[in-house]
Amino acid sequence: MIYFILILAVLIGASIVLFVKPSERFIQFLLAFSGAYLLSITVLHLLPEVFTESNEHTKIGVFILIGILIQSVLEYFSKGCRTRSFTYSRTVKIHSLGFIN
Repeated sequence: MIYFILILAVLIGASIVLFVKPSERFIQFLLAFSGAYLLSITVLHLLPEVFTESNEHTKIGVFILIGILIQSVLEYFSKGCRTRSFTYSRTVKIHSLGFIN
């Protein structure tokens, strides 16, 4: 039952974007909200649980720092591209995949 609710939520969200066409400013607001929500879930719920369940605090800290470093390297190579499409030249327009922003 829970999987049905999750899939339904994704379908409703995708249909809203496809049919309503929200403004760019509203999309930026939603992205900022979702990023803040994920950060708060990570800091307030996931990390404390990981540190209380394990005695290897140094190893966990190293893995977290490696993850942050990998994310920074990926952001550097993607040049922080946040648009759905980018222009390669004046005549050719290349569209990126939906999950790569």
